[in-house]
Amino acid sequence: MFDHADGSNDLLEKVLSNQADTIQQVLGRPIQDSRHQPSHAVVIARSAETIGSQEASCSFEVILTQPTFRIDSDALCQVG
Repeated sequence: MFDHADGSNDLLEKVLSNQADTIQQVLGRPIQDSRHQPSHAVVIARSAETIGSQEASCSFEVILTQPTFRIDSDALCQVG
């Protein structure tokens, strides 16, 4: 997952689209915008980064997550 801090994500999106295949091979899954992070995902690590030069830079946060599931005990008690 990634989250762009400054709202100007053109540079970040260019880098990610150019490196999409490499990211997929290394991580075993595509990188996603944090807006698509499931509410039940477990955050393993976070890292704030900045790429580019002073004239054209982009700040973002990389979030390593592990998908997980959660049991809805209320719904489970209603079954049966």
